[in-house]
Amino acid sequence: MLKPFYELTKVLSGEKNSTLVVAIPLLRMVKSILSNRNMFIAQMKNQIQIFRDKYEEEDFYKETLRNLDACREELLQLFSNRFTGHSFDILWIGYLDPRQTDMLHLKDDEK
Repeated sequence: MLKPFYELTKVLSGEKNSTLVVAIPLLRMVKSILSNRNMFIAQMKNQIQIFRDKYEEEDFYKETLRNLDACREELLQLFSNRFTGHSFDILWIGYLDPRQTDMLHLKDDEK
């Protein structure tokens, strides 16, 4: 569940001079992953299958999945609260940065 934050931290820590041009696409990636209600299936497919095969009939199985989803939703809410309301006019500055050639982080209505 924390892997997207780890990846974000690893990339930004590896940058000599981290900038918003680099951070914004990564932040949007984290939000996209956290917004996916099936993130556990996508990121831990093998482990989830083993867990399901072994424990699906147990009483705690569904509660565990609900708790994991509640954690995901809480992280998403905290993340959204922290990064909502900022001006994303800076997105357009990314076109000037050679590291951001494809601009895949822009939504259709922002292009």
